[in-house]
Amino acid sequence: MGSAAFAKSNRAVGTRLTSSRKVVVLLLPALLLASGYAVVASANALHTSGSVVVGVNPWGVAYVTSNHDLYVANEGSNTVSVLSSSTNNVLANIAVGFSPVALAYDASDQNLYVANYYSDNVSVISTSTNTVIASVAVGTEPGSIAYDAHNHGVYVLNQGGDTISVIPSGTYVVSNSIPLADGGGAWAIAYDGSDHELYATESNFDFVAVIDDTTNLQVGGIGVGTTPLGIAFDSGNDLMYVSNAGSSNVSVIDGAVNVVIATVPVAAGDAVTVGYDPQAADIDVLEYGLDEVIVISGQTQAVIATIQVGSGPIGIAYDANNHRMYVANEYSSTLSYIGGRTYVPLISAPLYTPYGMTFDPANNRLYVASYSYGSVAVFNPSNLSQVASVGGLGADYLTYCPLNHEVYVSSYWGYIDAINGSSNSVAATINPGLSLGQAAYDTADQLLYFPSYTPDNNVTLIVNPLTNSVVGSVNVGNSSNYYSGQTAAYDPADKNVYILNTASDNVSVYSPALGKVAYTISLPTTYPTAIAYDPATRDMVVTAYYSPNYVVLSSATHNVVGSASIDGGNPVNSVAYDSANQDMVLAVLDSPVAFVNAAGQTVATSTILTSGIWESYVTYDSTSNLVFVDTPPYVGEVFQIGG
Repeated sequence: MGSAAFAKSNRAVGTRLTSSRKVVVLLLPALLLASGYAVVASANALHTSGSVVVGVNPWGVAYVTSNHDLYVANEGSNTVSVLSSSTNNVLANIAVGFSPVALAYDASDQNLYVANYYSDNVSVISTSTNTVIASVAVGTEPGSIAYDAHNHGVYVLNQGGDTISVIPSGTYVVSNSIPLADGGGAWAIAYDGSDHELYATESNFDFVAVIDDTTNLQVGGIGVGTTPLGIAFDSGNDLMYVSNAGSSNVSVIDGAVNVVIATVPVAAGDAVTVGYDPQAADIDVLEYGLDEVIVISGQTQAVIATIQVGSGPIGIAYDANNHRMYVANEYSSTLSYIGGRTYVPLISAPLYTPYGMTFDPANNRLYVASYSYGSVAVFNPSNLSQVASVGGLGADYLTYCPLNHEVYVSSYWGYIDAINGSSNSVAATINPGLSLGQAAYDTADQLLYFPSYTPDNNVTLIVNPLTNSVVGSVNVGNSSNYYSGQTAAYDPADKNVYILNTASDNVSVYSPALGKVAYTISLPTTYPTAIAYDPATRDMVVTAYYSPNYVVLSSATHNVVGSASIDGGNPVNSVAYDSANQDMVLAVLDSPVAFVNAAGQTVATSTILTSGIWESYVTYDSTSNLVFVDTPPYVGEVFQIGG
């Protein structure tokens, strides 16, 4: 069941019969949703990528790294199904004990441990042969299980006896039994790899027991909400998430100090199990009575999405091979898999003919150009309220400079305006007489590079932001081009500037150290529109109007290493890097915003932003993990999307 198991215990209050056993169905308060920035009328809607039929009443699910297969504990058929994560085909069904409900994979010996609730034992499966190689007697009604990578032990929580059995890897015998509070309703167990502690939910006493894995002694207890059941560890932030079915919320525990630092309201539908998605850095809460998964942002601790799955979702695991979450649905006897997310915009604001945009982290302000009005609108990014407007500009493209905290406005009209981020007034105007696109900032030499798109004038201007003056130029592209570039990007690793040449379908790589264009990279597409740097892979991502509309350049080898088309090849107008999720965010014409990971997989999308004719520019707010996109022309809008 991944990180936690929701066991069917006769000790529960308010139950309903399933098979020959009972599960908790609590009647709880109405749904509450919270956002860190604004009230959300409806949670972001997500979709499943599909489902797989497995055994009867699947409960637990686990992903095995050694063979990239998924293992599903079928409580109703006393088997474990083995699925290929590549094809989702069932490869084998392995007979185990009576009522298997939870699974844990031991990476040190590549064995899978299966908690058999009514057999009071644990089956050990060799994942290399998919056969049972041992059976270990444990306590009464083992309902949850966790692997401790620190001491290479398997910890089995026995719900009927309020104990934890410890099985050292490779021994197939219980070496220790850790007592928990008598009558506490021990429910689920999870391992904290950062602090080397185990956490067990006590559903009757509304707290979480903390066990030191070195001494195997309980060293503390943490008060949480009412009827805590599921528990999962967020390894990226050293946090434990506990689903409280009785109070319809999730407690967030700081693993370093073992205190609750946040409480997230969720739906009243039996929040029974919790899973962690390391790819999205989100927490998934299974709502057993609502047949859905609630998604909590690991950055903001706010509900950002829901997803409908099969009937009676009870187990969850992350597939590291395909970056999917798998959910075991007890009543429909299926395994749902979630291959991508769909973000609904949280809030929006109207703006006439919006175009270029940028974010100023120093002053926490979003700047959006209105090209028809010749002005720049300044927004508070948290609620998209407009706080200022700077007029009298040729406003097409915007670039933020961290050196002087100024926003540079460039356009077709041949001059550059520098807006002071503190006063939102024009600090300087440069008039080079060229139509200029979006600039790149060279952090090493502290210079700005503005590509020109003046017909037959294939240069990029170099501007010193300390003096706000032109200090040089670079010849790029071909002299016969009608247009040169419209955007540029800087690679801090090789200290080169990448200038996109729209008309010649190539990229000029300018070396400031050499003072010349060192490489010219031809693109396998036509009319490229934007370029952005991915620091995680050291790649440059180029978007284009025509297929393929997404091209990857290696800044290490200076050649094309991949290309793809997003949403059937619709034009892509802009790209930005989402540092929290390490995704590239693409604004696609008449299509959802696409979130693409380093493997080239579309891992998330937005809904179609219908108020404008196309999605024009996208930018990322690293302070709040939010994506902003605008939709011109005419009465367009600026949208805030949860990252």
